[in-house]
Amino acid sequence: MHWVDRCICTGVLFSEVLALEGDLRTRMLHSGAGLNCKHCRPFLREAITSGSPRVALQPDHPQFAVLVQHFHLSAEGEGEP
Repeated sequence: MHWVDRCICTGVLFSEVLALEGDLRTRMLHSGAGLNCKHCRPFLREAITSGSPRVALQPDHPQFAVLVQHFHLSAEGEGEP
């Protein structure tokens, strides 16, 4: 499994964004996460909805290979808590 747990452009962890108050837009403006390339926005939205600081990147995602490289994700199981 591959996990997305941060905005790569800013280095802001989703756990930091979860600690903020407000909706997605407010949290993005206060943290800087999701404001540059925007690849993390769907994952950030899911993290906020679920309350989890990391979101699974599913292999059937249409941009799976691109996102694995973008987020610098490694082999399955790495980065597990």
